[in-house]
Amino acid sequence: MESEYTGQVKCIYIDPPYNTGAAFTHYNDGLEHSIWLGLMRDRLEIYKKLLSDDGLLFIQIDYREGARLKCLLDEVFGETCFKNEIIVRRGTKNVQSQFETIDALSVGHDTIFLYAKSQGTRLPKLMAFQEDAEPGKWDTFWRGTDRKTMRYEIFGIKPETGQWRWAENRTKVAIKNYQDYLDNYSDSMSLDDYYGLKVQETGEKLNLVRLSEDNVVQYYVPPRNYKMVSDVWMDVRTSGKYTDFPHEKHEELLERIVRWSTKPGDIVLDSFAGSGSTGATAHKMNRKWIMIELGEHCDTHILPRIEAVINNIDDGGISKAVDWKGGGGFRYYRLAPSMLEKDKWGNWVISKDYNAGMLTEAMCKHMGFTYAPDESHYWMHGHSTETDFIYVTTSSLTHEQLRAISEEVGPNRTLLICCKAFNANAEAFDNLTLKKIPQAVLTKCEWGKDDYSLNVAKLQPAESDDQAEPDLFTEESKEV
Repeated sequence: MESEYTGQVKCIYIDPPYNTGAAFTHYNDGLEHSIWLGLMRDRLEIYKKLLSDDGLLFIQIDYREGARLKCLLDEVFGETCFKNEIIVRRGTKNVQSQFETIDALSVGHDTIFLYAKSQGTRLPKLMAFQEDAEPGKWDTFWRGTDRKTMRYEIFGIKPETGQWRWAENRTKVAIKNYQDYLDNYSDSMSLDDYYGLKVQETGEKLNLVRLSEDNVVQYYVPPRNYKMVSDVWMDVRTSGKYTDFPHEKHEELLERIVRWSTKPGDIVLDSFAGSGSTGATAHKMNRKWIMIELGEHCDTHILPRIEAVINNIDDGGISKAVDWKGGGGFRYYRLAPSMLEKDKWGNWVISKDYNAGMLTEAMCKHMGFTYAPDESHYWMHGHSTETDFIYVTTSSLTHEQLRAISEEVGPNRTLLICCKAFNANAEAFDNLTLKKIPQAVLTKCEWGKDDYSLNVAKLQPAESDDQAEPDLFTEESKEV
């Protein structure tokens, strides 16, 4: 994934285990400080590569590792890329009220560290709704000042005196904006809510013009129900209740982060996906998303939740606020056991259990092919298109053997051959491309028959998940 998405991710939000020392169902949350920081450093270095040049990283944490994490972030991303320490609320228990003295105050907040990939990144204004505010209203679009250049025809009306409030191009856009509201949003939200939503999404004030029932051209005076947001976010809910996952994050919090830092179509990543709040929120907001998790709750929590979002049976979270109607799709991958293991000196080496079938799957993934062995053609181990195939073998191929393969492939198909070695001109056959498999991999693998026609049966994936493709993702069809 790293090579495929390097420099492509616009927003990364993670809510890692806080290293509280407690034991949770899904996480080991009690590590030595140095071990926890080592795990975080490995991830932060990858995050930095994945982020786009204007990308942003949000990490939620509490007081236990917050100070140490801040130092680590400064080291990996650079102090000049630090943007904010954002305060968000968390639920508190009132158990202290039964005592006369207490050891310390209850913790009522978490911290979100915000870092940019690049030092010069500028942040858009962050706006939020205010509940007790003046509602919007309509006012006449005609003004008494007299400018001939501001008299033009709209809705079949052209003033003989005075002028329209705005220039013609701006007015035409405003008319179109209001029509868009009528056509797509008026059944699900008020105009004030629609205006506020657009302000939150873009940070810009939306112009709206209409012809009233009394045949009067009017412009929209927006409500004063939004304000600039500081680094204290006590106005959004952070604790979600969609699933029974402990410490589930509320979609309101994720909505603010995603809306502020991305636009529709951008990629959002969460590598501590938990209950799937980040992906569910991003999906409802028409962003692309990547979630990564360990454990069975991928199947018990995340998959059902995302499927409910797609099928529009999830009416919680931000669904009503963004007028979610369902749709879209996703792909689900499993990460198989690593092809590497540590020797007695702590060095990474190829696993002794690595075999031919695993190599074939790994090479398919590495070269961008879909692993799909065809029993009727020994050289079809995978494909990238309907006419482009891959063949993996541990043999050293001669010129005559390659000629035979080339003739079987034919003029209308192409084949990538990954082999031990080849004794031929690599450009001798127009429909073949040759690539050597690294010797370090070959010497550690257990092979059966070692000739160029290694049969497909040996390359079928094992029935056990423990012997699926190493260090790589296998795709399960979860696509709408």
